[in-house]
Amino acid sequence: MHTIQLQLEDSLYNKMKNNGIDINAQFQEYLLDFINDGYPTIDTDEATQRVSNALTDYETNGLKNFEASDDSFWDNTESRLQERQTKA
Repeated sequence: MHTIQLQLEDSLYNKMKNNGIDINAQFQEYLLDFINDGYPTIDTDEATQRVSNALTDYETNGLKNFEASDDSFWDNTESRLQERQTKA
């Protein structure tokens, strides 16, 4: 394990502690976001457009253009979340 030194203004540190924020846990979660998950980043406008297109497609065609998730989808998601929590 490595140690990272973080310098915060006293007022910010006190505000975080008084609000019950676990600084160490929050910082670790923030650092996990730096890890490349292999998916390209999209901006808010593109994400909004994708959702809009999916809703339009659903309204027009119903479920026929959507794939059903197999039973292992949620198992895989849960195991990835547990692994991430273990690393944190």
